[in-house]
This record gives sequence, structure tokens and C-alpha cells, in this order.
Amino acid sequence: MKLVVVLFMFFVVLCSFTSDAADSDTKIYVNFAVKLTTASVLPRVSEAMVDVRMTLRANGSVVETYEIAGGAKGGSQGKLGTAREHITYRVVDASTIVRTVDEGNYVHRTTVRVSGKNCTADVVRELKPGNSVYRVWVASLKRRVEYKSVDTVWTTCVIE
Repeated sequence: MKLVVVLFMFFVVLCSFTSDAADSDTKIYVNFAVKLTTASVLPRVSEAMVDVRMTLRANGSVVETYEIAGGAKGGSQGKLGTAREHITYRVVDASTIVRTVDEGNYVHRTTVRVSGKNCTADVVRELKPGNSVYRVWVASLKRRVEYKSVDTVWTTCVIE
């Protein structure tokens, strides 16, 4: 019951800031850049920009799309608190939601915090115990590449 109350408060706060969306939807746009350094003997550094659009509905469903600049596109849908396609959305409190993606040997976590009509997003990746490199799917190569570091350079967050 406590989760239902927190979830309701979160949606009330977020829904009050959306003007273009339906009254029951909250649209959040997170854009970030990531710097990747390969784990090879001669490390190479690359950077990628990622857009994630999340639509939170009052009934607890979540619809998302993502696009990596010049690369993969995709999306998924499901319910808050339940895993779908290795993605879980969890409400922490009335102003915080966490998107967690299980990438196999590491976890990719995006924390969105709302303050007034603004939001911030923290994007981090954490290796799972026993792992020393990030195995990241690279769509253009159609295979996983090992990286010794995957660091977020900057993030933006907008409530649409």
C-alpha cells in the first residue's frame, strides 16, 4: 500500500508539469554522452550520444524508446516494478524514479529526480562482481566489444 501511495504522489508531481502530454501521461527525455575506452592492448577511445524517451502513465505502465546517435534504436513497454526485456523502472520516492538495465556483466542505471518543473538525470554503469571489463553490444559491428571504462560525460533531462 505504501508503494501505491508513493507511486501516486510521484505521478501527481510529474503530471502537473506536462503540458503537451495527455493529462495522465508524463514524458521524460534524457540525453547523455558516454566515453568508452576499449580494453585492448592499444586502447581506443570513442564517444556516443544516447537519447531515452520515457512515458509514464498513471496506471503504472512505462513506454520507452532509445536511440544511439548513428547506431541502434529500440524501445520497450511494461509496468513499474516489473522487469521487461532486462529493464526495470522503480519509484524510489515522490520525486525519484530509477531505470535499471541488466546488461549481462554490468548494470546500467539512470536515476531521474524531479524538482519543480525541472529534472536531473544521473547515468552510471556498475560492473557486476567478478567482472573487470564492460561487454557492450555495438550495433554497427553486430557484436559485443570489451571496454575497460564506460563513463558518462554529461546528461540533460527535460520533462516534456
